[in-house]
Amino acid sequence: MDDYLFKYSTAIYYSLRLYTVRDIGPTVLMERMFFAIFAVVSAMINANIFGNIYMLISEMNARPNAYQSQHDAAITAMSSMKLPSDL
Repeated sequence: MDDYLFKYSTAIYYSLRLYTVRDIGPTVLMERMFFAIFAVVSAMINANIFGNIYMLISEMNARPNAYQSQHDAAITAMSSMKLPSDL
């Protein structure tokens, strides 16, 4: 059973090493398991940070976009009512 666990942890280690491009050399099973867990948790934290940055940027752009859509709706309504342009 320990041999299969060692082979499985080795496979996970090398796949995560290719993904993260880090040169870490764990030699025992516990070091490889720690690296695998650490790499997955690090990727989740990284995704969370970039997701929050994206949400902040999209919220910053929401107000000008809302104003622009209201402005476009007013221009469309004025043109469909054939109001004079000097209003």
